Amino acid sequence: MAHIGAKNYNKYSDTLAHKRRNKAIFKIVSGAFGGIGFVALVGYFIFYTSYLKITEISFSGLKTVNDSELRSAVNFVSNKEGAGFFAFLTELKNDNILFFNSDAIKEDIMARFPIIKDIEIQKEYFHKIAFNFIERTPIGVWCFGEENSAQCSYFDDDKELWGNALRSTGSLILAVNDYRDLDSKTIDSELFDRVTEISSGLDSLGIKVVKVDIPQDYIGDFKVFTSRSYYLIFNVKENVVDAVSVLKIFLNEKGSGFTPEYIDLRIDGRVYYK
Repeated sequence: MAHIGAKNYNKYSDTLAHKRRNKAIFKIVSGAFGGIGFVALVGYFIFYTSYLKITEISFSGLKTVNDSELRSAVNFVSNKEGAGFFAFLTELKNDNILFFNSDAIKEDIMARFPIIKDIEIQKEYFHKIAFNFIERTPIGVWCFGEENSAQCSYFDDDKELWGNALRSTGSLILAVNDYRDLDSKTIDSELFDRVTEISSGLDSLGIKVVKVDIPQDYIGDFKVFTSRSYYLIFNVKENVVDAVSVLKIFLNEKGSGFTPEYIDLRIDGRVYYK
Protein backbone atom coordinates (compact mmCIF):
# COMPACT_ATOMS: atom_id res chain seq x y z
CA MET A 1 0.00 0.00 0.00
CA ALA A 2 2.87 2.38 0.82
CA HIS A 3 4.31 1.82 -2.68
CA ILE A 4 0.98 2.66 -4.38
CA GLY A 5 0.60 5.85 -2.30
CA ALA A 6 4.06 7.05 -3.33
CA LYS A 7 3.19 6.41 -6.97
CA ASN A 8 -0.02 8.42 -6.71
CA TYR A 9 1.85 11.26 -4.97
CA ASN A 10 4.44 11.39 -7.72
CA LYS A 11 1.73 11.48 -10.36
CA TYR A 12 -0.05 14.29 -8.52
CA SER A 13 3.22 16.21 -8.21
CA ASP A 14 3.93 15.89 -11.95
CA THR A 15 0.43 17.08 -12.81
CA LEU A 16 0.77 20.11 -10.53
CA ALA A 17 4.17 21.00 -12.00
CA HIS A 18 2.75 20.68 -15.51
CA LYS A 19 -0.11 23.03 -14.67
CA ARG A 20 2.27 25.55 -13.16
CA ARG A 21 4.51 25.38 -16.21
CA ASN A 22 1.55 25.88 -18.56
CA LYS A 23 0.35 28.78 -16.45
CA ALA A 24 3.81 30.43 -16.59
CA ILE A 25 4.01 29.92 -20.37
CA PHE A 26 0.55 31.43 -20.74
CA LYS A 27 1.60 34.50 -18.75
CA ILE A 28 4.74 34.94 -20.82
CA VAL A 29 2.89 34.54 -24.12
CA SER A 30 0.08 36.84 -22.95
CA GLY A 31 2.61 39.42 -21.79
CA ALA A 32 4.48 39.25 -25.07
CA PHE A 33 1.33 39.68 -27.13
CA GLY A 34 0.19 42.42 -24.78
CA GLY A 35 3.53 44.19 -25.17
CA ILE A 36 3.44 43.84 -28.95
CA GLY A 37 -0.10 45.13 -28.98
CA PHE A 38 0.86 48.11 -26.79
CA VAL A 39 3.84 48.97 -29.00
CA ALA A 40 1.68 48.66 -32.09
CA LEU A 41 -0.95 50.91 -30.52
CA VAL A 42 1.65 53.52 -29.56
CA GLY A 43 3.24 53.29 -33.01
CA TYR A 44 -0.11 53.75 -34.67
CA PHE A 45 -0.85 56.74 -32.42
CA ILE A 46 2.51 58.34 -33.20
CA PHE A 47 2.84 57.64 -36.91
CA TYR A 48 -0.65 57.21 -38.34
CA THR A 49 -2.91 59.58 -36.43
CA SER A 50 -3.08 63.39 -36.55
CA TYR A 51 -2.64 63.91 -32.81
CA LEU A 52 1.05 64.83 -33.24
CA LYS A 53 0.92 66.25 -36.75
CA ILE A 54 2.48 69.68 -37.31
CA THR A 55 -0.23 71.90 -38.72
CA GLU A 56 1.20 75.35 -38.00
CA ILE A 57 4.64 76.97 -38.42
CA SER A 58 5.14 80.56 -37.25
CA PHE A 59 8.05 82.93 -37.99
CA SER A 60 9.07 85.99 -36.00
CA GLY A 61 12.06 88.35 -35.94
CA LEU A 62 12.48 88.62 -39.72
CA LYS A 63 13.53 92.01 -41.05
CA THR A 64 15.13 91.47 -44.44
CA VAL A 65 14.75 87.78 -45.32
CA ASN A 66 11.63 86.85 -47.25
CA ASP A 67 9.17 84.71 -45.28
CA SER A 68 8.40 82.45 -48.26
CA GLU A 69 12.13 81.71 -48.81
CA LEU A 70 12.48 80.44 -45.27
CA ARG A 71 9.34 78.33 -45.50
CA SER A 72 10.78 76.69 -48.60
CA ALA A 73 14.05 76.05 -46.73
CA VAL A 74 12.19 74.43 -43.81
CA ASN A 75 10.27 72.18 -46.20
CA PHE A 76 13.47 71.29 -48.05
CA VAL A 77 15.27 70.12 -44.90
CA SER A 78 12.32 68.26 -43.42
CA ASN A 79 11.80 66.38 -46.70
CA LYS A 80 15.39 65.23 -47.19
CA GLU A 81 15.39 61.55 -48.13
CA GLY A 82 16.90 58.88 -45.93
CA ALA A 83 18.21 55.49 -47.00
CA GLY A 84 16.61 52.06 -46.78
CA PHE A 85 14.37 51.55 -43.77
CA PHE A 86 15.31 55.00 -42.49
CA ALA A 87 13.80 56.54 -45.62
CA PHE A 88 10.49 55.04 -44.48
CA LEU A 89 10.89 56.59 -41.03
CA THR A 90 11.88 59.92 -42.55
CA GLU A 91 8.76 59.92 -44.67
CA LEU A 92 6.62 59.21 -41.65
CA LYS A 93 8.18 61.75 -39.31
CA ASN A 94 8.35 64.78 -41.64
CA ASP A 95 5.27 66.35 -40.12
CA ASN A 96 5.47 64.70 -36.69
CA ILE A 97 6.27 67.10 -33.86
CA LEU A 98 8.05 64.42 -31.82
CA PHE A 99 10.58 63.72 -34.55
CA PHE A 100 10.93 67.24 -35.94
CA ASN A 101 14.72 67.72 -36.06
CA SER A 102 15.24 71.28 -34.82
CA ASP A 103 19.05 71.04 -34.90
CA ALA A 104 19.14 69.93 -38.55
CA ILE A 105 16.69 72.64 -39.57
CA LYS A 106 18.70 75.31 -37.73
CA GLU A 107 22.04 74.20 -39.18
CA ASP A 108 20.76 74.09 -42.73
CA ILE A 109 18.93 77.44 -42.64
CA MET A 110 21.93 79.25 -41.15
CA ALA A 111 24.16 77.76 -43.86
CA ARG A 112 21.75 78.86 -46.60
CA PHE A 113 21.09 82.31 -45.13
CA PRO A 114 24.29 83.84 -43.66
CA ILE A 115 22.34 86.92 -42.58
CA ILE A 116 20.66 84.75 -39.93
CA LYS A 117 22.75 84.98 -36.77
CA ASP A 118 20.72 82.58 -34.61
CA ILE A 119 17.41 80.73 -34.53
CA GLU A 120 15.29 79.80 -31.55
CA ILE A 121 12.99 76.89 -32.39
CA GLN A 122 10.23 75.95 -29.98
CA LYS A 123 7.83 73.02 -30.19
CA GLU A 124 4.39 74.05 -28.97
CA TYR A 125 2.64 70.75 -28.45
CA PHE A 126 0.89 69.26 -30.11
CA HIS A 127 0.72 70.90 -33.52
CA LYS A 128 2.90 74.05 -33.75
CA ILE A 129 6.55 74.89 -34.42
CA ALA A 130 7.57 78.48 -33.61
CA PHE A 131 10.72 79.99 -35.19
CA ASN A 132 12.27 83.14 -33.79
CA PHE A 133 14.99 84.48 -36.10
CA ILE A 134 17.79 86.81 -35.04
CA GLU A 135 19.25 88.59 -38.05
CA ARG A 136 22.72 90.06 -38.22
CA THR A 137 23.05 93.84 -37.96
CA PRO A 138 25.46 95.23 -40.58
CA ILE A 139 28.04 97.73 -39.40
CA GLY A 140 29.58 98.21 -42.82
CA VAL A 141 30.33 97.09 -46.37
CA TRP A 142 33.62 95.33 -47.14
CA CYS A 143 34.69 95.37 -50.79
CA PHE A 144 37.39 93.14 -52.26
CA GLY A 145 39.21 94.05 -55.49
CA GLU A 146 39.45 96.96 -57.88
CA GLU A 147 36.81 99.64 -58.29
CA ASN A 148 35.09 98.21 -61.37
CA SER A 149 35.21 94.53 -60.38
CA ALA A 150 34.88 94.67 -56.60
CA GLN A 151 32.91 92.08 -54.67
CA CYS A 152 31.12 93.88 -51.85
CA SER A 153 29.32 92.28 -48.91
CA TYR A 154 27.83 93.45 -45.66
CA PHE A 155 29.69 92.60 -42.47
CA ASP A 156 28.91 92.68 -38.75
CA ASP A 157 30.71 92.63 -35.39
CA ASP A 158 31.41 88.89 -35.81
CA LYS A 159 33.32 89.54 -39.08
CA GLU A 160 30.68 87.56 -40.97
CA LEU A 161 30.10 88.48 -44.61
CA TRP A 162 26.79 88.11 -46.41
CA GLY A 163 24.81 89.35 -49.38
CA ASN A 164 25.76 91.52 -52.31
CA ALA A 165 26.16 95.18 -51.42
CA LEU A 166 26.95 98.32 -53.38
CA ARG A 167 30.26 100.05 -52.77
CA SER A 168 29.47 102.70 -50.19
CA THR A 169 30.96 105.98 -49.03
CA GLY A 170 29.50 108.03 -46.22
CA SER A 171 29.18 108.23 -42.47
CA LEU A 172 26.05 106.11 -42.06
CA ILE A 173 27.81 102.79 -42.60
CA LEU A 174 31.48 101.84 -42.45
CA ALA A 175 32.97 101.32 -45.93
CA VAL A 176 36.17 99.32 -46.38
CA ASN A 177 37.86 99.05 -49.77
CA ASP A 178 40.28 96.14 -49.71
CA TYR A 179 42.31 96.41 -52.93
CA ARG A 180 44.59 93.48 -52.20
CA ASP A 181 44.60 90.54 -54.60
CA LEU A 182 43.29 87.88 -52.24
CA ASP A 183 42.40 84.28 -53.08
CA SER A 184 40.03 84.03 -50.13
CA LYS A 185 37.48 86.79 -49.72
CA THR A 186 37.51 86.85 -45.93
CA ILE A 187 37.97 89.66 -43.44
CA ASP A 188 41.42 89.98 -41.91
CA SER A 189 40.88 89.83 -38.14
CA GLU A 190 43.74 92.17 -37.24
CA LEU A 191 42.65 94.78 -39.77
CA PHE A 192 39.04 94.45 -38.67
CA ASP A 193 40.00 95.13 -35.04
CA ARG A 194 42.07 98.20 -35.98
CA VAL A 195 39.41 99.63 -38.30
CA THR A 196 36.58 99.26 -35.78
CA GLU A 197 38.73 100.70 -32.97
CA ILE A 198 39.59 103.71 -35.14
CA SER A 199 35.98 104.24 -36.18
CA SER A 200 34.82 104.17 -32.56
CA GLY A 201 37.67 106.41 -31.38
CA LEU A 202 37.18 109.03 -34.09
CA ASP A 203 33.45 109.03 -33.52
CA SER A 204 34.11 110.09 -29.91
CA LEU A 205 36.03 113.09 -31.32
CA GLY A 206 33.12 114.03 -33.57
CA ILE A 207 34.97 112.79 -36.66
CA LYS A 208 33.09 110.35 -38.90
CA VAL A 209 34.86 107.74 -41.01
CA VAL A 210 33.84 108.03 -44.67
CA LYS A 211 35.83 105.08 -45.95
CA VAL A 212 38.93 102.96 -45.31
CA ASP A 213 41.34 102.10 -48.13
CA ILE A 214 43.64 99.08 -47.89
CA PRO A 215 46.16 99.36 -50.76
CA GLN A 216 46.97 96.58 -53.19
CA ASP A 217 50.62 96.58 -52.05
CA TYR A 218 49.57 96.48 -48.40
CA ILE A 219 52.37 95.92 -45.86
CA GLY A 220 50.53 97.22 -42.79
CA ASP A 221 49.66 100.82 -43.70
CA PHE A 222 46.14 101.93 -44.59
CA LYS A 223 44.23 105.18 -45.06
CA VAL A 224 41.14 106.35 -43.19
CA PHE A 225 39.16 109.06 -44.99
CA THR A 226 37.10 111.24 -42.69
CA SER A 227 34.21 113.68 -42.79
CA ARG A 228 36.80 116.44 -42.53
CA SER A 229 39.04 117.64 -45.37
CA TYR A 230 41.95 115.34 -44.56
CA TYR A 231 42.61 111.63 -44.34
CA LEU A 232 44.56 109.71 -41.68
CA ILE A 233 47.30 107.13 -42.12
CA PHE A 234 47.59 104.25 -39.65
CA ASN A 235 49.64 101.09 -39.33
CA VAL A 236 47.98 97.86 -38.27
CA LYS A 237 50.77 97.02 -35.80
CA GLU A 238 50.53 100.31 -33.88
CA ASN A 239 48.23 100.96 -30.92
CA VAL A 240 45.49 102.86 -32.71
CA VAL A 241 43.65 103.71 -29.48
CA ASP A 242 46.72 105.63 -28.28
CA ALA A 243 47.11 107.15 -31.75
CA VAL A 244 43.57 108.53 -31.61
CA SER A 245 44.29 109.98 -28.16
CA VAL A 246 47.40 111.71 -29.53
CA LEU A 247 45.34 112.98 -32.47
CA LYS A 248 42.82 114.54 -30.10
CA ILE A 249 45.55 116.52 -28.31
CA PHE A 250 47.10 117.54 -31.63
CA LEU A 251 43.81 118.80 -33.11
CA ASN A 252 43.00 120.76 -29.96
CA GLU A 253 46.36 122.50 -30.27
CA LYS A 254 45.86 123.31 -33.95
CA GLY A 255 42.34 124.66 -33.62
CA SER A 256 39.33 124.59 -35.93
CA GLY A 257 41.06 126.29 -38.87
CA PHE A 258 43.56 123.47 -39.36
CA THR A 259 43.03 121.86 -42.80
CA PRO A 260 45.93 119.61 -43.84
CA GLU A 261 45.91 117.11 -46.71
CA TYR A 262 46.61 114.18 -44.40
CA ILE A 263 47.77 113.34 -40.87
CA ASP A 264 50.22 110.47 -40.37
CA LEU A 265 49.75 108.50 -37.12
CA ARG A 266 51.91 105.48 -37.93
CA ILE A 267 54.69 106.25 -35.44
CA ASP A 268 53.78 105.71 -31.81
CA GLY A 269 53.26 108.98 -29.94
CA ARG A 270 54.05 111.21 -32.90
CA VAL A 271 52.02 113.11 -35.47
CA TYR A 272 53.15 114.11 -38.97
CA TYR A 273 51.06 116.01 -41.47
CA LYS A 274 51.11 117.72 -44.83
